[in-house]
Amino acid sequence: MAGVLAAFLSLAAAGTAKGDPTLAALTREGSALMAEGRLEAALGAFRQALELRPNDPALEFNVGLTLFQMGRFGEAIEPLRRARAHPPSAPQARFLLGVALYESGDLAAATPELEASRAHSELGEKALYMLVEIHRHAGEAERAQAAFLDLQRRYPGSAFYHKLMGAAYDAEGMHAEALQEFQAARQKDPRIPEIAFAIGFMHFKRRELGHAAKWLQDELAVQPCHAGAHHYLGEIESARGRATGAEARYRRAIACDASYAAAQAVLGALMVAEGRFEEAL
Repeated sequence: MAGVLAAFLSLAAAGTAKGDPTLAALTREGSALMAEGRLEAALGAFRQALELRPNDPALEFNVGLTLFQMGRFGEAIEPLRRARAHPPSAPQARFLLGVALYESGDLAAATPELEASRAHSELGEKALYMLVEIHRHAGEAERAQAAFLDLQRRYPGSAFYHKLMGAAYDAEGMHAEALQEFQAARQKDPRIPEIAFAIGFMHFKRRELGHAAKWLQDELAVQPCHAGAHHYLGEIESARGRATGAEARYRRAIACDASYAAAQAVLGALMVAEGRFEEAL
């Protein structure tokens, strides 16, 4: 995914400010800042450009792409929707919009955007993976299988293929096979989100706490606010008798995702055990 986003940087600088030197300067500045990883500053430059030419779909793409890279998916949705009106960046805008909607939990709205990307040579692999997950969660077995077979045919042995196979084995309780598939996915793409967490969770279920902790920390290196990783690191701290460390991890999980019920429950139970009944309530 990082490689795909890097390829979009050229779009952020191209054709967005023809005939206006101020817009051109702001666009170049924003693109340079993005390349340096200074995303907050890049967002400021792109928003200044958009103020000078409101509703310009090319400039909207720059704003949406930057918000997407910052992980601010909900905020990226509307700029990316408007960016679909800019023909040179429309395919990328639709793909990013689909991912942003997927990450925001609006799977129904994400589906048509990802369907538009499934045949794209560079974007199809991630789009097909998310379509499999969407159809699986919706109980649409035939559509999920069709997307999976398309992924297998077009991207044999891809990281996403192994990730899906790992999830399938895990659902069947075949933990050793699941672990092998997740490790194969990790070898294909060490930065793919959720894989280090999946490996860590497999070790956690086998009570191999040292291995689990290492992999969960590796997930946080990719996604610092992964609620599940913080939660299970809290469970490991609790299993080792470290109540203070466990509480800190549970609180971090809740800070990352206020709706993460498992962390709320175990944090409450920990407080009950310590006689902190009002806090637990």
